[in-house]
Order: sequence, then structure tokens, then C-alpha cells
Amino acid sequence: MKILSFLIVSYLILWIPNISIGQSIVNTEKLFLNEKTGFAMSSELTGNFIAGNANISVLEFTGNFAYKKKNHTLHLISGGEYVGDGKNVATNAGFAQLRYNYAFKDSNKISLFYQIQQNKILLLNRRMLIGTSYRMNIASFKKNSKSIKFDLSLGLMQEEEILNENEISISDRRYSNFTRGLVSLFFITEFKNIRIINSSFYQHYILSKSDFRLLNETNLLFKINDWMNLSVDFEIRYDNDPPSILTNFDLNTNVGFLFQL
Repeated sequence: MKILSFLIVSYLILWIPNISIGQSIVNTEKLFLNEKTGFAMSSELTGNFIAGNANISVLEFTGNFAYKKKNHTLHLISGGEYVGDGKNVATNAGFAQLRYNYAFKDSNKISLFYQIQQNKILLLNRRMLIGTSYRMNIASFKKNSKSIKFDLSLGLMQEEEILNENEISISDRRYSNFTRGLVSLFFITEFKNIRIINSSFYQHYILSKSDFRLLNETNLLFKINDWMNLSVDFEIRYDNDPPSILTNFDLNTNVGFLFQL
């Protein structure tokens, strides 16, 4: 019955508003916070369609799968965003990420990940990432229905980018293949039926002081029932060395539904 309800609501919710998709490693922190043994899935689906004086379609989705056995967890996460009027495409982005986690007894874990991504707004024909990180718990508190958790993650990744040469200027590089250092901070708090997740990411090209990226994302999850949450996201991104025709800052806000089984 849960699965049938999930599929019905997923289909209907395709026509409800939203907007977003990102820069470097896609943040998947809110998708599988309560990892359970065996198979799990979650999905976010939002969209909008306007017809008449304007014909505009907006669609954003993620499809996420996880399998956990003892200390081992495998994630396959994918998603995309489309905004267009049938003739012109304002936004067209997509990504897929494969991640393996090994958790230690003290809840710390090591991760290996691979990601491929495309993003029209960021002029990305293709971005591929492969890397590893170690995540450790700094502090945690739990009492009754309230909990607070701080985590720190450190890592390295190899990042290959191919930009759209028809959009960038002559002075911009079309191709890069850089090693970046990763520093991430996670703050997660939960009380009653509300969960707040704040994730901060710093990604630095190790051979250049001027090439770095910052991301801060706050997720608010309002529990509706055991398998559905109202999701509100606020994302701020800063790229210190973008292509010359792009600005340093991106601001995204998202409102939608997160389904988990």
C-alpha cells in the first residue's frame, strides 16, 4: 500500500513548482539520513506547466537508491532539471553519482564516489569527479525527540571539466583536469517532526590560491507521514574563478516533496 501511494503521489506532484541544480559535488545529505539495512529509495519530484500567453515547462527530479549490509552502503543517486518553452531551453541540467560508504563503529565513515554532471547555466558540457573523503563526528546530543549532530569531512577529488566553447570567451579555458581538496561541515538537528540540515562545502584547487568554490545549503524537512516530507531548501554558491561571462554567486531556493521508502 505504501508503494502504491508513493507512485500515485509521485505522478501527481510532477506539476508543482521548484528550481535548482548545482556546482561540483551534488549535496545528497538529506536523502538517506536514517540508513537502514537492506534496500531503500527516495525521490524528489517537482514541476510546473504554464500554457496560454506563455508556454513554459519546469521540471526537477531526483531518483535515489541505497543498499546497506552491515558497515557497507552503496548509493546510486541521479537527478535533473529542465526549464523551457518548447523552442528555447533556459535550463537543462543532470547528474548521476555512485557512492560507497564504509562506516566504523564510532559512526565515522570513509567514502569513495564517482559523479558525472552536465549543466547549461554553468556552461558545463561535462564534469566528471572521482574522489574519497573521511567523515568524523565532532559532537552529538540526543534527548527524547530532540537531537543535534556536528560532522566534519575531509577529502580529495579529481575533477575534469569541459565547457561549452560556443558560450565562453577566448581567454577562458575550455578544458581542465584539477585535483581539489574538500572540507565539509554538517549540522543536523531534529525536534518533533522538523529536521534542519545545514551543509557547508569548501573545494580548493590545490595548485592555485584563487581557484576555490564555496557552497552553503540549508534543508528544512517537515514530516507529513512515515514516507513523505515537505522539503524547503536554500542554497548559496560562490565560485571565485568562474568563466568570464558568469557571475561569482548563485542563489537557489526549492520547495517540493521528498519521498522515502
